[in-house]
Amino acid sequence: MSAAFSGAPFAQIIRTLFRGFDLGWPALVALAGFVLIAVPLLRWVRSLYGADHPEKPPLDYRLARSYAGQRRFAEAAELYERIIAFYPGEAPAYLELFAIYAEDPAPAEQIEQLVGRAGAHLPADAEMRAAVEAAARAALANAA
Repeated sequence: MSAAFSGAPFAQIIRTLFRGFDLGWPALVALAGFVLIAVPLLRWVRSLYGADHPEKPPLDYRLARSYAGQRRFAEAAELYERIIAFYPGEAPAYLELFAIYAEDPAPAEQIEQLVGRAGAHLPADAEMRAAVEAAARAALANAA
């Protein structure tokens, strides 16, 4: 570090750098404006793509629903289980997984574990809870 920077406040360091590049204060103001806009923009982009949790996939039901529509129940169930693992409060995932288990029997123990997880994580919406409970009863009635 050069002697010009030792003990100098941050603003003086910036001024010295900008004088060295002959950019002046308008460039400093433009740079500050860019930083003030870029930082929130980058945070927003990171929140969209899950940069805080790179292993967490975006919430998407399309492939699971496609598998269920093709009667590829094992693959659909695996995807719904993955959705529930990452998004435990997603009631549609429980509903659709119970519907799969109603058509393609699963072990009763597995369904009961899923019922317990649903009860612990679903929102307090009574109508949604009733729908999930009805779907769970249908799945348990068809359990292997």
